Amino acid sequence: MKLELESINKKRESLDQNLTEEIDKKESDKQDQSGTDQTPIEVEIPPFEAKATPTSIALNLFVRCQGSHLSPTEFFGLATSDGKDT
Repeated sequence: MKLELESINKKRESLDQNLTEEIDKKESDKQDQSGTDQTPIEVEIPPFEAKATPTSIALNLFVRCQGSHLSPTEFFGLATSDGKDT
């Protein structure tokens, strides 16, 4: 019985070694196919430009959610295009 266990353990170790060698070989083949000289690819990404304008109801809702009863113009301290405060 002890000899059988030793024989099984030796076979298992041999299989483990063979499997490890096979995995290493496949990994090295993969590297050879993809090339070991892997230089990074430069990609130009345009800057993110959001061109969103909030609607008047969205501004009113934001002001109300802040707990204010002012108009959005008063809340944000905005002036009209002619320079007068509203």
